[in-house]
Amino acid sequence: MRISVLLLLLLSVLVYADGQVRCDLISGFRLECDVSSGIDQNRRTRKEGAEGRIVYDIIMSKGAMLDQWTPFSLTFTPSQDGMVYISLRASHAQGFPWIYIDAIRCQGAELQNADFELRSKNGAATGWGGSKDNLVEDALKAKSGQSFARVNYQHSLGQNIRVSKDQKVHLTFMYRPETVTVLEVPEGMNKVMDQELATVVTISTQRFECRPSYENCSVYLTKPKAERELQQAVRLTYRRTGAQDWQEAFPMVYVPQEGAWRGSIFFLEENRDYEARVEIQGTKNEVLTQSFRTKNSQVPIARTIELSPEDFSGELVISESGTAEGYIRYTMQPGAVLLGRRGLNGAVIRVENAKYLLFEGLVIKGNMAKHCLSLDNAEEIIVRNCEFSDFGRSDFVRDYHLGGSWTYQGNVGGWEGGIFLRTVLNVLLERNYVHSPYSASHSWFYSHPNGPEAVFLDRCRGGVVLRYNDLVGSDKRRWNDTIEGSGNGSIDGGIGRDADVYGNLFAFANDDSIEIECMEMNVRLYLNRFEGSLCGVSTGCCRLGPSYQFRNLYYRLGDENARFSAPFKNGMGNQGYGSIFIL
Repeated sequence: MRISVLLLLLLSVLVYADGQVRCDLISGFRLECDVSSGIDQNRRTRKEGAEGRIVYDIIMSKGAMLDQWTPFSLTFTPSQDGMVYISLRASHAQGFPWIYIDAIRCQGAELQNADFELRSKNGAATGWGGSKDNLVEDALKAKSGQSFARVNYQHSLGQNIRVSKDQKVHLTFMYRPETVTVLEVPEGMNKVMDQELATVVTISTQRFECRPSYENCSVYLTKPKAERELQQAVRLTYRRTGAQDWQEAFPMVYVPQEGAWRGSIFFLEENRDYEARVEIQGTKNEVLTQSFRTKNSQVPIARTIELSPEDFSGELVISESGTAEGYIRYTMQPGAVLLGRRGLNGAVIRVENAKYLLFEGLVIKGNMAKHCLSLDNAEEIIVRNCEFSDFGRSDFVRDYHLGGSWTYQGNVGGWEGGIFLRTVLNVLLERNYVHSPYSASHSWFYSHPNGPEAVFLDRCRGGVVLRYNDLVGSDKRRWNDTIEGSGNGSIDGGIGRDADVYGNLFAFANDDSIEIECMEMNVRLYLNRFEGSLCGVSTGCCRLGPSYQFRNLYYRLGDENARFSAPFKNGMGNQGYGSIFIL
């Protein structure tokens, strides 16, 4: 994966924003879609027409935050031959601001008039529909050529393209806002922006903020604007609510680029009330306190749905949510096995935009499906005591023109996690057994490994906890990474922030046991066993930090050829300014 050198801009004073660019994919069949950094992705299934035809929408958007041309990139794979409608517009906003679009490139399908240089008799862009209002001729402003398009919420552009089953389509374009608005960030809020990718991360929304998990808590403290230049020291302590004595916490890390501190409080008890205190010493002394409660893994159940192999079609899509007062629980009878649809280009069970679900006691054999379980833009999900195997697609044909990769229908595999998490928030994976993928990874003897993962993490939004899971490949069919993350080098990729990984067994990978790189902000990794991988832990690019590794066991590292690298690696690509603690 290419890792570019990116620039971080502190947004403690101003952020530039004016609308969002939006790209929709609309089809009569499902699409698997991967997007670049900073792009929000939502799925929708609806019925259309008197006959109730099923229509699948993928809605992708990204803020137009910089007054410059900015890239937008996505890759999708169709589940069958047919037509896909590409719609370009702006998201709904007051005043319906215009967004400029130019230099569209499409690989894997034919797209007409990608540079908007051709006009119809009425002045509209040939092949795109719309009107002459959607086209601007100005070579000085255009990204390429003489003309470019402009869209807003009311005036969109669209085009149908013909696609082929399992043939990846890679679509990129450049965009920028027509006008720019300057917004002041509220006092106490901390934001940073990756200028090259126009991706913003909100680190904290108030001056002193606690974000608890089940047995740890992330702590964030931001200097007031008037005190940014002052020399200050901070001491963090904590106690159970009602206790008399304060306990010393691990020292917080000062981030001078942001004028902020952050760190973690470790080894708390689940479902308990605590207080955190910071003592600020300097020109002005101050004490701040914050109350918080650690999370509870025992949740109330409103309804139980029992899945049965007898009436299971090989694929299930879930979009119904429970509530905080009552989760929906999915389970099955002991000894039963759900079998996925053979070679499915997706997940046996896919969760889309749903909240407050518990999956417990499921046994899924993927039958060469891409994933056993996929959580897409989901929140407050627990996956407990489940078993996932036989996933990942391969014909076991090694292609030396493609780096010695194992291929499926002539294409290189990858991003085929038994559990696949995309843009999720607050997900608990505990006591699961993920093993024996159908496909396999090649080793570094040929090129960078590609193949299945036990768990894949794509731009998680925070609060992911993996504990007490057994993630075991084999000598014959190894993982690429046991746990892999997306967007190496980005500030919003991979496992994200406020995450815990402890008590897990990682075994038999041809690359890393786990990637925690990217944002890597209050990511805590401890009490794990790493065995039979080229490398133990990859912190690669710690863009924001801090991350913590301690009390882990690294045992007999080595890939399928008995080659090994190191227990942990760091310093690749754009390192960022995050601190990494290995204790």
